[in-house]
Amino acid sequence: SGSTHFDVVFDDHWGSASSNGSSVSKFGSPIWANVVTHRPRQILNMLELGCSVLYNDIDTAWIKPVFAALDSYGRHDLMLPDDNRHSQGTRSDYLSTCLMYFRPTANNQALLLGWAEKCKGETKNQHAFNIALSALKGKIDYVVLPETQFPPGVSAGTGTKEKLLESFGFWNVSEPANLARAHAATTTSADTHIEGCLAWNKTGSKRLALFVAGTPIRLQTNFIEHVMQPLVRDGHAVDLYLALTFENYASWTRHANSFVADPWFFGSNRTAMTNRLRENIAKLGPCAQLRELIVHDNVTIGSDGQPWLEKGRWWNRSTRHNFLSLFIMMRSLWSKAKQFEERSHNNYSHAMSLRDDVFWYGDLHLDQVLGHDSTCSSASRGCLYSAMCLKGSTYPTGPKIVTDYVLLVDRVVAHVFVDLYSQLLKPNGLAENVKNSEQFIMQLAVATHIKVVRLPQDKLPFQRLGRRTTFNGTIEICLHKVCTPLGGKLRTAVRCAR
Repeated sequence: SGSTHFDVVFDDHWGSASSNGSSVSKFGSPIWANVVTHRPRQILNMLELGCSVLYNDIDTAWIKPVFAALDSYGRHDLMLPDDNRHSQGTRSDYLSTCLMYFRPTANNQALLLGWAEKCKGETKNQHAFNIALSALKGKIDYVVLPETQFPPGVSAGTGTKEKLLESFGFWNVSEPANLARAHAATTTSADTHIEGCLAWNKTGSKRLALFVAGTPIRLQTNFIEHVMQPLVRDGHAVDLYLALTFENYASWTRHANSFVADPWFFGSNRTAMTNRLRENIAKLGPCAQLRELIVHDNVTIGSDGQPWLEKGRWWNRSTRHNFLSLFIMMRSLWSKAKQFEERSHNNYSHAMSLRDDVFWYGDLHLDQVLGHDSTCSSASRGCLYSAMCLKGSTYPTGPKIVTDYVLLVDRVVAHVFVDLYSQLLKPNGLAENVKNSEQFIMQLAVATHIKVVRLPQDKLPFQRLGRRTTFNGTIEICLHKVCTPLGGKLRTAVRCAR
């Protein structure tokens, strides 16, 4: 489609020094100062032409493709590292201008104009940038990139920087064999971050794609502690695909309309929410990744879903809308997972989907789950694993339904049970012959000749919880949908329905 060439233009009345081409450029020199203080103007010029701009310092060395890594953080005005974070241990609000990814938004144009103004008369640009960003606080949607992938350049001195990079596994040129292995892994695994995780190439290790979609109001995040961490500890790999919508919704169960979000997790803004997720998952090491996070203001139901929304047999229209939104988000996540498999030339071994309000009171051990039914290991299409909810549950498991709170399936049929939107709209009549999602999934299992394995609570130790505000203003958890027998600390939990 052709390309555009951008020439760097120096405006002498802006610069702090001459741009004479014969000048020697080194750190702190007049020509160097002229270059760095012109940076906001050069970036702004490209943003005004509708371009997204990735800026990085000339001494940046990439060990993996960067754009797919940046895309995995979702769409934001700006992405950049924190320049003091490693030394101080917490976010310092002194962000780095050595690596910056801008999208062509009005917010960014305002930021760059302010930055350029603050650079007048200066010989450096980073302090000016942080002042300009602070002036627009709350208006700019920005993400602070994690130091595990984007180490800051704050350390002075070659030896100090080498040690910092070594701590993240990014400096291994002292051993040519290691460098060769790193290069080979980078060129074969694309943007995947899998080369640091042995589970992607180790015989017997599983690679799980974990799908969660829903709303921040209902989201329970302890799957990080009780699903992702045990998987890594047991020698497996797990990638999280998460989609959230901030639109208002009306629940099928009236008490759920009074639920509130976790104040620790969603107490500030979407940027803080994203950062906390990434920070918590990063602690688990290279075999656990937040592979995709998609945040919607609302989910648009297209013309293909409108007939079922208006005339479907399941529940009422409001609840059908909620399920269509859920299924659409899941379909989008499934598409992202397939794209990752194509880029990395590696496939997941299993896929698991969770309802957003699933709360784990114990650890998931994947090997024990998969070994629960010995016939599944020899089945070419694997099995569909779900919970067995006994008498006394909100919706007890029966022979004609699959309890769909947690679903685990072999990769070969994952498209059927993760991308339920596509299955729902197929003209095969399955969706019209049932009254709810539990019956629908059972019909899908029968149609695809997949054995359903119903697991006891010790194999899937979870319940579906909500958070609500008490009369004295505190927040308590309550049992939203019960799957008996109750286990662990939830034996004494109150039910949300009053």
